[in-house]
Amino acid sequence: MKVLRLPFVLAVALAALLGTLASPASAVERTCYGKTGNFNANWLLLVDWDRGESECFGVAPSGSIWHTWQTADTWYEMPGSGRASYVANAYDIYDGISQNAQNIGKAVKVVTTSSSYCSYLDYATNTWGGWYEVSTSSTCTSSPNIGYEATHWLLQ
Repeated sequence: MKVLRLPFVLAVALAALLGTLASPASAVERTCYGKTGNFNANWLLLVDWDRGESECFGVAPSGSIWHTWQTADTWYEMPGSGRASYVANAYDIYDGISQNAQNIGKAVKVVTTSSSYCSYLDYATNTWGGWYEVSTSSTCTSSPNIGYEATHWLLQ
């Protein structure tokens, strides 16, 4: 009987471990602009862009990155199949620092367990680019362009 008990105990322990490893991260329902989605335990980032509609960003338990805005009908996954732990910041991008500088785009920064990434929307084409790795101090752009931290709030 003791011989049969050990394999049974090992099988139960292994099943419990595999169940834990295969379980998705817990989801938290969060709402922005009346649209509810399932997100990880981190905050949503509500951004008041210098140009265009304000926008909310969040990360799902799977790590996929989502956004919505007031006139959207739902949450949409960000283009480029990015993955993150949380949304860190947002930047209004200008084509220089002179008085005549133009707001040419916007960028959002996310953080993973090992790095930071940005995605940029070019106002000329109205398309989001893919995700590119940046330093933790980056404003998601490079000279001669300037990234200014956009006004934002963390929504719990």
